[in-house]
Amino acid sequence: MKRRPIIDRSMNPVSYRADRAVGEYVASGRMPGASLLMARDGFVHEKAYGHSDADKKTPATTDTKYMAASITKQFAAAAALKLASRGLLGLDEKISGYFPELPGWKESVTVRSMMNHSSGIPDYFDRDFIDKYCYAPAADGDESAMSAISSFRELKFAPGGEHLYSNSGYVLLGKIIEKIARRPFADFAREELLAPAGMSDSVFLNSGELPKGAAVGYCVPNGAFEASPFNRISVGWADGNLCTTARDLYKWHMALLKKTVVSESEQQQAFSPLILPDGRQTGAGFGFFIGERGGLREIWHTGSTPSYTSRFSRFTDLPDGGNAAIILLCNADAEDVDDFNALFGRLAHILLEDVYSPAAKARTATCALEKISGHYASALDEELICGVCPEGEGIRLVGKLRGFKRGVHADYAGSDPDSGEEVFYAADGADVVISFKGDSMTINDIGRIAYLSRGKREEDNPAGRGGR
Repeated sequence: MKRRPIIDRSMNPVSYRADRAVGEYVASGRMPGASLLMARDGFVHEKAYGHSDADKKTPATTDTKYMAASITKQFAAAAALKLASRGLLGLDEKISGYFPELPGWKESVTVRSMMNHSSGIPDYFDRDFIDKYCYAPAADGDESAMSAISSFRELKFAPGGEHLYSNSGYVLLGKIIEKIARRPFADFAREELLAPAGMSDSVFLNSGELPKGAAVGYCVPNGAFEASPFNRISVGWADGNLCTTARDLYKWHMALLKKTVVSESEQQQAFSPLILPDGRQTGAGFGFFIGERGGLREIWHTGSTPSYTSRFSRFTDLPDGGNAAIILLCNADAEDVDDFNALFGRLAHILLEDVYSPAAKARTATCALEKISGHYASALDEELICGVCPEGEGIRLVGKLRGFKRGVHADYAGSDPDSGEEVFYAADGADVVISFKGDSMTINDIGRIAYLSRGKREEDNPAGRGGR
């Protein structure tokens, strides 16, 4: 029988509710350990949960370090922006001058397009790469990632024409920073960003050894925690090699607010979301996503690497003039904590519910679910199957669209009277909005947007997609 978490009822109401939310989640066995920091206008709730080492039953503390994974990208972007401000790097210059060894597509890719994920470079960090390298005990340098990137013969699309999240671009960005700074990315970022921000408990890893004080990472293959091998490949490079604490990320949040480390002009560039040529909004900035939660502007990024999951969200212009930050780090594989974002959404509601803007538009309450079911595909060959739930009250999406590996159950929210779209919300509380109009589906995951169109399944087409 699972033990109920011990909750201190004498604490601040916000702290009590947040403590209960995370405490119950960890006590249910869904992740070994976690670190939470919530802050708003001087109020700070910081607490550790569970174990940093579940096998040794070592309690996690607020000093426990976690791999932040893709949260690293905002530091790589900030480093690049600093070099650009000094006239040492042009954001619109082609990357061919830095990588003569790459295939011909290097002539069309710019630094900017890599930073906002519009380069079209395929992502090296896919399922095949993870299965081949990340769970092996042997350490490795960055040769495997560069080898994979160099093997790509063509881009997914012409740079700037679409949006495709790609770790590959940030591996190359880190290499460019090293070439210009003439020292390792880890050293440059530590000296230029971590140290000025006071992030003394953070490190950009250059080895496959788990740092002292870091949580052991776990996967949960059969409902039980299983420690995962820790190696250079699972750490990543400039796309994901930051090992940090929640407290240090809060220091980064404060440094950004004060503009003491990254200037206002640099931040304006980082927080300007990419708009595609056809007017589509992507929510992708430089190392951040810019979206909306409860009517509030949210600047955020998740982190997911084998055995660690994280999310860091900033709210810098609240209606009352204040600001807030929420940081949640845990030592379990993202594929085994598929309701992580739902927990995070619950925490955001607890901290910000007094300034949340509830949906005001009246909606009808009926939808012919069968009419929107079927096979959908994006311009990037991502595919989803939309089906009606057995209960007939919602839909189930399954497929290979990024972020939907395990499928999503969504409940009907009504028809938007302005756009005519049929709108659905993720049933687990995650801030995912799915809308349909005609043969089009739009998925909005707090600013990260995917567009899909309904069509036949590829196996129904004898020639296959594209005639091949």
